[in-house]
Amino acid sequence: MKIEYIYFPSGRDYSEILGDRVKDFKITMERLEDVEILARSEYGIIGKMGGIEFIAAADVDLPETDVLKKTVIIFDERVEIPEAEGYKVYEDFTLGKIKFSKNTIYVICQFDEDFFYSAFPVFDIHLARAFLLISNNETVAKELNNKEKVVTRRVTELSAHVKSSDSIPDLEAVVSELSSIQADLFTKLVRFRDHNEEILESLNKAEYVARLYFPKIKSVNLELQSLQDRLSYLRYVESSISQTVEGVRDVLNLVKIRLDVIRNREFAEIQKSLSQASAQNVEIQKRTSALQAAAIVIEFVAVFYYTLKSWEYFMGNLLAATPVLLKFITLTVFTSSVVYYTKAIAGAFEKGKLTRKVFTTTILVLLALLTLYLIPTAFSGIQWP
Repeated sequence: MKIEYIYFPSGRDYSEILGDRVKDFKITMERLEDVEILARSEYGIIGKMGGIEFIAAADVDLPETDVLKKTVIIFDERVEIPEAEGYKVYEDFTLGKIKFSKNTIYVICQFDEDFFYSAFPVFDIHLARAFLLISNNETVAKELNNKEKVVTRRVTELSAHVKSSDSIPDLEAVVSELSSIQADLFTKLVRFRDHNEEILESLNKAEYVARLYFPKIKSVNLELQSLQDRLSYLRYVESSISQTVEGVRDVLNLVKIRLDVIRNREFAEIQKSLSQASAQNVEIQKRTSALQAAAIVIEFVAVFYYTLKSWEYFMGNLLAATPVLLKFITLTVFTSSVVYYTKAIAGAFEKGKLTRKVFTTTILVLLALLTLYLIPTAFSGIQWP
């Protein structure tokens, strides 16, 4: 009996592979270990494992396609083995004897559905998948090694540059470049690591089947060991790239710390300058306040003096009878109201409008001016008209 296996991605039209034989298969929903059986016929099945589907057909010649195909020829134990096949090249496996060649596997055993419809397709698919992924990731590993050299050289240059630079814009540019380098390398590392995990998963499943059915088959064990060795190298590259990513992150953190230190130092200098400027402003304000006080005193004395002289000039005859203390109080009130009035006028000019204070002080000045006339008149004995 002969069984042919054809493997293809899920979603492909079965009629492209089986042709008119697709009508022989009836849909079924079964599960055989790791394989989901989608359809059965009198001579085989359509199975699915993960994203891969396969057709296993016994004693039927399937059409040639562009998909992967393997052929298994089964010899019943009761049938005499042809001398041409070379009985001595067969090796023991769990169900009988087996011989591997490139695309054909010869076995001497009774038909076992668990093996031929589940265990063998699982082993075959995962072994092929691991081989393909390892080959692809080895190409990526070479690219990553070259990328790592470029990154290491550039990060070393930037590290040396940072030590001699105190420019914030310059350091910010370095931070931006290092962040870009880290993000790009980390993205490639994650994708590379994910593929390594997929390889490990496939190898583990293939090795599980090998331990159950092919524990003494040297060629299988050597093939699996070879793939494990290649995966170990990929793991080494993964570890090296991971260390490089961490190194870039460490340099990036150091540059950020240096940038923060410089910013804090400049901020402290600005604060110090502002503090000094504030102290100078306080000193200026003190001096200004002193000058303003002196100006007020000078203004008060000047107004007091000229008011007294003007009062004596116009009402000198009447002032003789006015008590000196009352004259002093009257002049002081008038002078103070005039000084306060000038301040109110100055404030109104600053605000650009007349304020209530201007009207109040105007009335106060007029009342004080009226007092200058009424008090001497009251003490002179002159009757009012």
